[in-house]
Amino acid sequence: MPRHVKFRGGRKGLMEGQSQRIPGSRAYQRLMSDRDARLILEAAMQEPKSASQIIFESNIAQSTAYRKLKRLSSMNLLKIEYTVGDHGRWEMRYRTNPSSLSGASGSGIA
Repeated sequence: MPRHVKFRGGRKGLMEGQSQRIPGSRAYQRLMSDRDARLILEAAMQEPKSASQIIFESNIAQSTAYRKLKRLSSMNLLKIEYTVGDHGRWEMRYRTNPSSLSGASGSGIA
């Protein structure tokens, strides 16, 4: 069952039964037409990567990248995996969720 997201800043939240990751939805289409979002999804396609790795590979501004990562994960387009890094600290890694891109064949990603 998809997770519903409430927005801040005067935007309306989702109505009951609506999902933000529906391929025909306006928010989904807007996100798929966004160059930065596509770069992030492509960077995390092959293997899970940290936010700093995605930022370096896609050459996106840090604040923009974190905002897009949050939005993509809230729409279930990115999976978040927690791993223990080399220094024994927990690291958050992002991976593209291929099952959620199945309806996005026109996006050039899947």
